[in-house]
Amino acid sequence: MNRLHFIAGISALFPSVVAAATFAFETRPEGTRLRGDVAVTAAAAGSLRGDFDAVANPGGTRTKPGIFGSFGSTENVPVPVELSPALSGPLEAVPSGVFELGLNEDAGTVVLSGLSMNLLAGGPVGLPTEVTLEFDSFRTRSPDSLFIGGIPFTVPLGESRLTSLVAAQIGSAAGELSAAGVDLWDFSISTLVVVSAELESPLGTTVLPPVPVPYTLSGRVQRSGETAVVTAVSALAFSQTEPTDFELPDLPFPFPTILPAGGTANVVLDLTLSALTAEIEGTLELAAIGRAIPEPATALVVGGFGWLALRRRR
Repeated sequence: MNRLHFIAGISALFPSVVAAATFAFETRPEGTRLRGDVAVTAAAAGSLRGDFDAVANPGGTRTKPGIFGSFGSTENVPVPVELSPALSGPLEAVPSGVFELGLNEDAGTVVLSGLSMNLLAGGPVGLPTEVTLEFDSFRTRSPDSLFIGGIPFTVPLGESRLTSLVAAQIGSAAGELSAAGVDLWDFSISTLVVVSAELESPLGTTVLPPVPVPYTLSGRVQRSGETAVVTAVSALAFSQTEPTDFELPDLPFPFPTILPAGGTANVVLDLTLSALTAEIEGTLELAAIGRAIPEPATALVVGGFGWLALRRRR
């Protein structure tokens, strides 16, 4: 028996050495995109008051609840208010990330592990922002105006920024691997990822607590020796409502006058945030290239082949 026949015979005893391999992948920016829509809403309650200060700002706005009655020259009475900020808009970002795929061609299985994605690697995403206020009727001085309550009043706040959106896999997960051609397979793996986010708005910086989200990675892998390429298109969606009891810092707010219109009442909002809801619905396109991770057992067997082959040549 010559050396080649000997190695082939031993290889037949260890088919998993040939048929199974694990690849470490890294995404490529030219083929990786996150497209969809994002919306963040909040609920807060508290009061608004004019920015009048007898010493520091004697010409500032003063407030007082009600439509009728006296309004003293230095009165500045808080007015109960409920506030609902809303940030929403299209989401298009360039993510980056890493993951590992263990391919077992004979068993028709694939294992996903170590998935970690920075979904905003290409930079923050701007979101148009508005706030809806509900309040009882009140009056102001400097300027003199009347605000009729009982009707939600929506004011644009400009732009907020989604500054962080990350996803990290919980544990590992197995899925199906089916042949689609020579060294080409389709796969589908359902797993859990923890998604967390951070945004900056006129109301301040808000951190969304991590939340577990079901995620299915479906795509195609093509193997060429010690390298492999993955292309995948998968849905990424979650909705989270987080109850909270957080006192926001005093927020200056330029309130457009209602009667008469055209002026600005400068008030200060004193609010407690009671709930925060975040929703993202989109499609994650992945293009990644991977390299085989040496298996200790494989290295031992291959090394054994070489040693035995050399022994037979002596």
